[in-house]
Amino acid sequence: MTGLDVRFVENWLRVHGLPQMLPRSVRRRALLRRSAPLLAALLVMDTAFTWALTVFDRLSQEAVEVSTRELTAMILLVTAPLVACVVAALVHWAVRRAGLGQVLATVVALAWVLVPWVQTRFVGERPLSRGVPTRLWVLAAVVALVYLGVGTIVTWAVKRSVSEITAIGAMSARILPVFLIAVLFLFFNAEIWQVCNGLDNGRAIAVAAILLALAIVVVVVTALDEIQELIEARSDVVDEADQRRLLAATPLVSYPVPSRRDPLGLGERINVVVLAVAVQVFQVIMFSLVMGLFFVGFGQLAITDQVAKAWTATDLVPISFEGIDLPISTVLAKVSLVLSCFSGLSFAASSSSNSLYRKTFLEPILAESLVNLAARDAYRHLRALPDQPSTPPRQEGPGAPVADAEVSGPPKPAARRLPALQWRPRGATAAKPPAAKHGLEPGAGSAHCPREP
Repeated sequence: MTGLDVRFVENWLRVHGLPQMLPRSVRRRALLRRSAPLLAALLVMDTAFTWALTVFDRLSQEAVEVSTRELTAMILLVTAPLVACVVAALVHWAVRRAGLGQVLATVVALAWVLVPWVQTRFVGERPLSRGVPTRLWVLAAVVALVYLGVGTIVTWAVKRSVSEITAIGAMSARILPVFLIAVLFLFFNAEIWQVCNGLDNGRAIAVAAILLALAIVVVVVTALDEIQELIEARSDVVDEADQRRLLAATPLVSYPVPSRRDPLGLGERINVVVLAVAVQVFQVIMFSLVMGLFFVGFGQLAITDQVAKAWTATDLVPISFEGIDLPISTVLAKVSLVLSCFSGLSFAASSSSNSLYRKTFLEPILAESLVNLAARDAYRHLRALPDQPSTPPRQEGPGAPVADAEVSGPPKPAARRLPALQWRPRGATAAKPPAAKHGLEPGAGSAHCPREP
């Protein structure tokens, strides 16, 4: 296989949030260029906040009326995150497509380190990250995060979360009626209203945060357990037909499949678990948000002011924003907040035990994990094949990337058709797979790839 073949697949693995599947030598490649977008975003944020806070500090000391400069500072302070994202995207495009990508990345890194000295020496403003040593530590941290692949995982999680938004409504509609039967008993209970009425805003937020934290703990424990079962159920011998089925929506379907599997490393296991946890955490947050909005709307309709006063034995206080009273009482908002987070905790616990929850929410994630593991095995085998003066096989259909990132830009994320998950009860032994039929002649081409030391 050619080097273009391997880098073509490596780019696909990065795009799909699997950086730890790549060897260390690949993850060390072009670290500064891959760190440049994040450094540019941090530079924009730091510069904007420094200038805006300096303007506001002078305004408070001089006690003058707000001028155009102060108004511009306020707008910049609000829009700085969006501007930073745009700049990061432009730098990402430039360092990958410009002929002097490494030079541009070096300029961005030097600008990040030297901006404090320039601001202090010539502008008279003190930046938020003061001193060159502090900037060097931040630069080292950014490079380390890029080496670990945190940026690619976060980018994949954001894209996956956006795609989940369109599906979370339909999935919630399937289980929401059954779920409400139990939760509505708490909502129509005077004690929960009395407890929430006695909480100030800070305590109510703290209670909700604890419930969400417990939900995340449940998600992490469940993901660790389920992914461990998937890994243990995998045989060392690869079934070629099953491997082809899993790789049907990936660019690896056109390449030879391995006859045997290498054991997963620690980083690879963590990578697979993190992807599963990221999707489930987003599901919990979105479900809690849906439940919170439902409780607020349903409470406005079903709980009258007289009933709420009788339950709390106090007058209702509306939520006030900038001097405007909203038509929602503070006690209703607190009850909705606490019960929505409790619903998220119950949802996280039910997703692994309840068959309906499991089929709707958890099994698609496990099926996607199987595809990721199959892609890892195929990539390892691809790296072990000898170089040949051939072009990469062209794959037609929605699963085919456009080109390698280093040649003509990153491929667009493909819609992945996940295979049906063959679930077995916990503790059951896996059936022995049939003998592999890889169709390759023995020799160097059929040897599996040794694990990266």
